[in-house]
Amino acid sequence: MKMEPPESHQAGKLMTDGNDMTAAAAIFAGCDFFGGYPITPSTEIMQFLTREIWKYGGSVIQAEDEIAGVGCALGASFAGKKAMTATSGPGMSLKTEIIGLASIAELPLVIVNVQRGGPSTGLPTKSEQADLYQAVFSAHGDVVRPVLAPTTVADTFDTSSRRSTSPSSTRRPWSCCPTRNRAAQGGHAADRHEQVQARRAAASDRGGAAGLRPVPIHRERISPVSHPGVAGGAYSGPASSTTSTVTDGVGRSARQDEREAVQEVRAAAPAVRPDSRRG
Repeated sequence: MKMEPPESHQAGKLMTDGNDMTAAAAIFAGCDFFGGYPITPSTEIMQFLTREIWKYGGSVIQAEDEIAGVGCALGASFAGKKAMTATSGPGMSLKTEIIGLASIAELPLVIVNVQRGGPSTGLPTKSEQADLYQAVFSAHGDVVRPVLAPTTVADTFDTSSRRSTSPSSTRRPWSCCPTRNRAAQGGHAADRHEQVQARRAAASDRGGAAGLRPVPIHRERISPVSHPGVAGGAYSGPASSTTSTVTDGVGRSARQDEREAVQEVRAAAPAVRPDSRRG
């Protein structure tokens, strides 16, 4: 007797692991540059992107060390690329200074930290969930660094693609912290589905950088980033000034921008009615 396979109305399943899902999600979200250094258990992310990202116009640089890897990624972000890097705990420790630079420069950057046992070099083949504080407070200074953590291999795709899109809208580094068990162990089944590709907003999208404001108020809620070489896009302080006021090359000051932004927010806010239940 010949048995026919059962009919299924579900979408096909994909046998994969979290590292491949992370790399695939980065491509789907529009990432076009990766800079990093091999380290267990995140190396497969760089290997996947080295094999696939060039098909979509992207590039990969395997740097000489962890610091150079994240430096390349941040430089690509400064030049207008959607950039990411991947590492594990020891490499995250080395990347700390560049993460702080990304924060103060307000440059979007994606950092994937595939967590392994620690501290120090620790145990590369042991899974741990111990790097949350490192991801949130990795550099000195009081600044918020959003962190996402996938719960399953399938969730890694959604979390990673959202992570790759969000930094462009917030102009700050984001971290994604999967564990070794989720990232490097194969044989997991993930549902096939589509993901919307989002592109990073640039100053050129709005007719150049003339009159560019650091915190514009507009519908997209995404501040455009001025890239090197864009006329009128560089902010510089006058040499004779002893204050922190800076100009944008067209006679406007940061303080003027701040005042106008506050006025626009107040004008756009709906009127608040007093609570009738209060006296």
